[in-house]
Parts: sequence; C-alpha cells; structure tokens
Amino acid sequence: MTYQPAQHHKPFPRFEETLAEHCPACQSTNLQQGHLNLGEGGGEFILFGIKLKLFRATHGMPLHSPKFQMCGDCGLFFRKEDVRELNYFIERNAKKT
Repeated sequence: MTYQPAQHHKPFPRFEETLAEHCPACQSTNLQQGHLNLGEGGGEFILFGIKLKLFRATHGMPLHSPKFQMCGDCGLFFRKEDVRELNYFIERNAKKT
C-alpha cells in the first residue's frame, strides 16, 4: 500500500488581484492604490453581527492581499474580493439561528 496525501478541495480559483475602475459608492475614477499593514500574506475580514461556530480554523475570511483602493473624491476605502468566497465562509462557519 502506498501512502497518498489527503487531497484538499479548494472551492475557488487562485486569487488574482482585481482593481476597480470606478468607486462603488460615487462612481468616481479618482482612485488611489495602497496597502494596509496586514502582514505579508494579507489578513482576515472579521464579520460583525454574525455568531461563528465555536470550533473553527479561522476567526474571519482570509484576505489574500493587503492591497486596497481609496476614492480620492468620497474617501471610500475598499478592495474587491470574491463574493462567492465570503458567502461560502458564512455558510460554513456561521451558527444557524
């Protein structure tokens, strides 16, 4: 018998940086790129108002990069993440009430 390592199914494709062309709030094109001090590999998005299951590997949805954009007109600070990954995280980790 040959040892076979466990295969981990990744539900989403490898992250690729996606930059917005317009501000989601005011539609301005006056956008600046920057980063937060989240660490080398990104960080976590911690959800407010959602009770998570007691046993979980992470406290929030991983952010794959510390890169963000800021609107020079309205001040919105944002990044684009895959909404499927956010919904999958909530479905997998949130307590059902």
